[in-house]
Amino acid sequence: MKRILFLSISLQIGYALFAQLPPNQPEQDCEGALLVCEDIVGLPFSYVGSGLIPNEINPVNSCLAVSEVNSVWLKVEVLDSGFLDFLIKPLNTTDDFDFAVYNLTNNSCADIANQAQLELRCNFAGNQGPTGLHNPLPPFPNAFESPLFVRGGETYVIAITNFTGSSNGMLVDFSASSALLFDTTRVRIDSVANLSNNSGLVVELENPLPCITLTNSAFELKDSLGNIIPIQAIEPQNCQGGYTDSVHIIPQGMLSLGDLLALRISTTSGIYSGCNMDTIMLAPVEPNRLQTVIQRNRIGELATICEGDSVLLRTNVSGQIGFETRWFPGDILADELRVKAENGRVYTAQTIYLPDSLLSTSMDSFMLPPVFSLTNELMDSTTCEDSILVSLPIFDTYQWSNGSTSPSSWFRRVDEGINTLLAINQAGCISRDTIELTFLPNTTASISINIDSSARQVVLNANATDADSIVWELGDGNLRRGDIIAHDYEETGEYTIYLTAFGVCGQVRDSLTINLLPTSIVDNKPVNLRIWMSQDGLVWDNQSSEVMELILFDLRGRKIQTVSLARDQKGQLQLGHIPSGIYAAIVLDQGGNFLFQQKVFKE
Repeated sequence: MKRILFLSISLQIGYALFAQLPPNQPEQDCEGALLVCEDIVGLPFSYVGSGLIPNEINPVNSCLAVSEVNSVWLKVEVLDSGFLDFLIKPLNTTDDFDFAVYNLTNNSCADIANQAQLELRCNFAGNQGPTGLHNPLPPFPNAFESPLFVRGGETYVIAITNFTGSSNGMLVDFSASSALLFDTTRVRIDSVANLSNNSGLVVELENPLPCITLTNSAFELKDSLGNIIPIQAIEPQNCQGGYTDSVHIIPQGMLSLGDLLALRISTTSGIYSGCNMDTIMLAPVEPNRLQTVIQRNRIGELATICEGDSVLLRTNVSGQIGFETRWFPGDILADELRVKAENGRVYTAQTIYLPDSLLSTSMDSFMLPPVFSLTNELMDSTTCEDSILVSLPIFDTYQWSNGSTSPSSWFRRVDEGINTLLAINQAGCISRDTIELTFLPNTTASISINIDSSARQVVLNANATDADSIVWELGDGNLRRGDIIAHDYEETGEYTIYLTAFGVCGQVRDSLTINLLPTSIVDNKPVNLRIWMSQDGLVWDNQSSEVMELILFDLRGRKIQTVSLARDQKGQLQLGHIPSGIYAAIVLDQGGNFLFQQKVFKE
């Protein structure tokens, strides 16, 4: 495919892109079939191979003479009777797609290979372009099979193969079906909050649902091992107009991290559908905790300790008749104990009332308070800042070598080296100490960029100082190292380049955004349209004189939204309800012709 580089003031580079998914995707096997919950299923990324179960289709019992080739499976749960009609539209009209339709209402995927009667429609015409269960279209009418009458409650799977084996995907359009394939009600759990004292959960829904459907049977709680947690009561909140987006669930028993909450309601036709369910993992519920501390025969309080002092330890029963005290460490039998002042040393006293030693034995421990010594306060410091604050407790007198007499003193780069402090506390204890300060150089970096249009390279310069290592995040999943790098981009869209420079003082970051404009596969000309994902949603800037249509899909082919892009206008689509991840934007012209596709990432 020819790639053309276009440059403008905003540094825009354009060309077309297609991609293939890694082999063995779940939906490449019948059991992992993608459930059809929209009129249009977008599969912009092609598939490789035939999944983990490659022989699900037996060529003896199927028109698919080579079984599965680069296949994907779709699943249809029929809610109301009518005709099943779908049109497979290759994103590249020279691709050859084939398909087969199976009725699995009373059978499993494992039966497909051996029960030929399950295959109700199949096409292996070997033609390029559209195919499907649809009224014939030129130029290859034999690429189509007649629509299939289906009944409510039935389940069908569709195997679609890419005989061409190219990297191009497809759209599967079910909009011509007269059968009801999915309900317009959407079930999405937005959040779950734990109530205090384990009194239940408050479930916030993304869209209001009918209160009469939110019963005990609609919700299911399971622990991390799959065991059912009984539900005591379901209480829809504020059912104004018969709808609510908040439900109080009272479980029977405690909940914990890893428990799952599932919500599944019946559709307007009274049938339960996989399109009308959602699951969320619960956060841990913290039980109330109570700690009881009982202290007896406390060791007496100590006065201030100066360097070189000794300390006399005694209990509140020291000197009383009938009591015996042992001190640890050392197992020393003494009424009181004199010890050398040591920071943080712990002593334990075991006191026994001799007339009744079994019932009246108690123990207490005591940690010596810090000895007044600046050795315990001043620590040599190394910093990347231009100044550092050294703070001390409130003493009576201070004298720093830089002339400060404050307990807190700022030191700057001119004070680098050894500084001395003399201090006297309120008890008259005197101590001297020194502190060595080291100010390290700061790392700096900023991105500059140049374009070599003949080589189609983006050349990036970090302009770094005092950096030990430089890492580039190029916005397309690639990481590079080095002060100056050159990089070729493989995809369209907006890319934010991050530069991280690491030094002894940590790291500094800089960023720069470039835009890659697409190229139409219809006429190989640039499409003057920019698409990117912001924190608030999908943003577009249509600077052309053409009206276009944008369809946003997730990577499993589910349509998120369709929006018309007016000529010479900017716009934004709010997408706060969808999770973070990679999405595919497919752009069509006014005639429905595919122009290009682009991956977008929601943080």
